[in-house]
Amino acid sequence: MKTFACLAAALLAVAGAGAASAGESGSFRLFESAVHDYTAMKHAGRTVTAGPLRGTATIVDSSGGPFAEGGHYSLLCVVYVKKSDSAIELEAPCTLTDSSGDEWYLLARRSAGDVEVAGGGSGVQAILGGTGKYRGVTGECPYTTVYLPDKWLVSTSPCSWRRP
Repeated sequence: MKTFACLAAALLAVAGAGAASAGESGSFRLFESAVHDYTAMKHAGRTVTAGPLRGTATIVDSSGGPFAEGGHYSLLCVVYVKKSDSAIELEAPCTLTDSSGDEWYLLARRSAGDVEVAGGGSGVQAILGGTGKYRGVTGECPYTTVYLPDKWLVSTSPCSWRRP
């Protein structure tokens, strides 16, 4: 009986270890739709643009984990852009909040394109963890943004994530 109990405990430990490693990484595709309220000014030979970006994000497909397919989020970013005749530097920290109140954090950066209607560009969003089910999650989401009339924009991102 003692041997059976030890064997059962060993099997449970192995099954538990397998369950713990499952879900440690994955992928998803994110779609974002938002409205910006940027202010632009000329400064030291460049145009500096900054302001909030508010909207929604949806996971359109997922391999699982904390980023479930069909998950919806409110999105709030603060966008800061420095643009010269030959270059653009865009940085935007963003917070995405799900219906349970858990948050995850992105930091978008790009050095191509613009912030004008019919423009946009490609960059990378880093996943910087979050609260609740997103705690400890890191990863990256290459993204493409298109600016639309009336201060709207849309972005698509294939993302990969991991939890150390």
